[in-house]
Amino acid sequence: MVSRQPIRPGARMRKPQAIIALLALAAGSILQAEDPAETILLVDVAEQAGIDFHLTSGSPNKFHIPESVTGGVALFDMDNDGDLDLYFVNAGTLESEQGKRPKPSNRLYRNDGPGPDGVPRFVDVTEESGTGDTTWGMGVVAVDVEGDGDIDLYVTNYGPNKLYLNDGKGHFREVASLVGVADPRMSTGATLGDVDGDGDLDLFVANYVEYDIVAAGPTPRMCDWRGLKTFCGPRGMKGSGDSFYRNLGTDSDGLVRFEDASEESGLADKEGYYGFTPGFEDFDGDGDLDLYLANDVTPNYLYLNDGKGKFKEVGSFFQVAFDEHGREQGSMGLEISDYDGDGMSDIVVTNFSHDTHTLFRNRGSYFQDMTFQTGMGYLTLASLGWGVGHHDFNLDGYRDYFFAHGHVYPQVDGQGLNTGYHQLDMVLLWNGKKFVRAPEVEGLAVKKCSRGASFGDVDNDGDIDVVVQHLDDRPALLLNRTPARNRHFLQVRLQGSRANSAAVGARVTVYAGDLRLTSTARVGGSHISSSDPRMHFGLGQRTLVDRVEIRWPDGTVEKVENIKADALITIRRGAGVVNRAERR
Repeated sequence: MVSRQPIRPGARMRKPQAIIALLALAAGSILQAEDPAETILLVDVAEQAGIDFHLTSGSPNKFHIPESVTGGVALFDMDNDGDLDLYFVNAGTLESEQGKRPKPSNRLYRNDGPGPDGVPRFVDVTEESGTGDTTWGMGVVAVDVEGDGDIDLYVTNYGPNKLYLNDGKGHFREVASLVGVADPRMSTGATLGDVDGDGDLDLFVANYVEYDIVAAGPTPRMCDWRGLKTFCGPRGMKGSGDSFYRNLGTDSDGLVRFEDASEESGLADKEGYYGFTPGFEDFDGDGDLDLYLANDVTPNYLYLNDGKGKFKEVGSFFQVAFDEHGREQGSMGLEISDYDGDGMSDIVVTNFSHDTHTLFRNRGSYFQDMTFQTGMGYLTLASLGWGVGHHDFNLDGYRDYFFAHGHVYPQVDGQGLNTGYHQLDMVLLWNGKKFVRAPEVEGLAVKKCSRGASFGDVDNDGDIDVVVQHLDDRPALLLNRTPARNRHFLQVRLQGSRANSAAVGARVTVYAGDLRLTSTARVGGSHISSSDPRMHFGLGQRTLVDRVEIRWPDGTVEKVENIKADALITIRRGAGVVNRAERR
């Protein structure tokens, strides 16, 4: 998290004068003046939609590190009615941990469809659903863990994690201890995938630091950051190590069971780095899922899978452990996607202020840091990043990046450091050559202390909306009101095998004329959050998709052809398109 980082031998370091100059350049409008960006209208309708959640996380001064790193959120369909419901993770305070005040709880909101104004209406169903965890929460992932077709919730906590199994009707049963996944440490991000090829989903959990907020008390030891007295860590603290749980399948009682295979798999993190957001992807194209992990102020990890669930860490060799200057970064958020349309998955990590978000381009046998060559570096230097998503917000056929921003130190305000505690979220539009910042209007013009972000078509109108958690504040529900300009799209929902009903790990490629777009069915990402599993492809002016090609998790390839645009299609493994829902 802290941007003071050690330098590897021989690495180049930006001088303070260079950083100041780059920040001044980033604060200007040079890229916008050269290539004006389209306006992306993301309108906050949270209050109108009935969302009254408030993220409570510590004191306003933020004297403890757990107070600044929470904020997960999930978009998922809890009741199989075709629209997206919302789960917000809450945190706590020193007083609530001491038992002096009630503990705030996570909240689940059911989407009851649009009102007369077209805005979806949400109803708080936390109590009846049984999902109101009061443990100090961090993140959440939503996926069908047990293979029964209903989406479950795995919640990471500052304390034992929780697994909520869904009965398909919006009622949940908490079973983490019973099935073996109640990690007791300060967990942050989680992800699931079939790493050993047995057809079911295994679980990886990133853990952060060892810290006892009650023992630290109301006047903990403070540290210095650029002359300011701030909370300490994570550097200097003991890392917690990470966890990997192998799925053993369903037991005789009908419950899924897991075993801790952290050591055996090679994913235990013996270095004790400070893990945040993980993601599975087949980076080397050998047919199995590898793992990337964004770590805070320590090298990021890239683990290659041998196909049997054994991993080898190769981040430095593949040039994704450090930035192009050989420096560790304070990485919080993660997006794995194909930004340049070559069919290979690239990596973006969000980082601390006075640094950049970093874009690693997949070159096949290695990755290349393209942060400054694409313009991303200049545009993100002044921001501290968390949630991130790669989506085509204006349907022009190019995917864009949304970044959620906010500092960790309230003390930075008014100190002349070219940064602030509350910051603007940002959309970077891709024009095929470089990124251009979208104008600061509507939801992109409001400064907040943002954390997790979740992406999906909340109102089922065919474009991508955003939900953003705000520290010590209400969240934003940003409905996409960007004019379509006669542009089109296709949404794809996958139905896989019973044990992996969402076909996690499947790779979908859409061909429409000269356009090729690729997405992977993945769980988690952004910053310790979970997004709509339905894939979204902006098509520009194209009205017909020539071919959709699916590589299922077991390597089987299936194709469907001649798909008209502007609809959600459901593709079932071995059966082709089994449903089409028009969106216009």
